[in-house]
Amino acid sequence: MIAAPTRHTGLNLQTPLMALLGIACALALARMVLHGWVAPPVCGWRWLTGLPCPLCGGIRCLDALSHREVLRALALNPLVFLGSAGMLTWAFNSRLRHWLQTQSPSRWSRWLAMVALINWIYLIAALR
Repeated sequence: MIAAPTRHTGLNLQTPLMALLGIACALALARMVLHGWVAPPVCGWRWLTGLPCPLCGGIRCLDALSHREVLRALALNPLVFLGSAGMLTWAFNSRLRHWLQTQSPSRWSRWLAMVALINWIYLIAALR
């Protein structure tokens, strides 16, 4: 008789560590770009239209976060700021991960699209 596989209920640290590593790499890259060690990416949308894209200001936002300037980071690009906070919340909150997995993607993707649109309107109004 083959034994049924047991479900491991221990603490899984792989997801939170990957999220922390990803955010740490993004913060380090933002600092390297702003210090001139790495060439900054060119925003094709801004170059073509003169208007900021929804992610414009994201590098400056991450740099402000790396200096613990939370309000400045939020003002520079709310979407990148909330995305970083959301990634950390998702990584450390198993209930949130379970809820997102049980919801239909169209339900929460509509909210994400609406937040991205509001962020884009804010960036255009602020001319970032």
